[in-house]
Amino acid sequence: ACIYGELGGLQDVAAHLTDVDVWGINVYRGKGFGDMFDVYARLTSKPMFLGEYGADAWDARFNRENLQAQAEATRDLTQEIVQHSSVTGGVCVGGFVFEFADEWWKDSD
Repeated sequence: ACIYGELGGLQDVAAHLTDVDVWGINVYRGKGFGDMFDVYARLTSKPMFLGEYGADAWDARFNRENLQAQAEATRDLTQEIVQHSSVTGGVCVGGFVFEFADEWWKDSD
């Protein structure tokens, strides 16, 4: 497996890394993956997984924690992964929630 960022350039990288049998993709597009699964399927026939996905607990709109919104976003993203599962003919073999603890210690305050 090899983890790659967004899909731009993946086709060129995949052409040089022919021994990779499954691609890990890290995308953050908000509350959904958009057309990512369909675009990926057009780029390669190899399966993929989400190397990291999820939502931050911090709600920048209100400058406070919002655990309910984080849970809803993570649930919705997980459901999208399941909808595109290789078990039912899709391209995705799963994903890893990132992360279970927000990185608040990185804030300088």
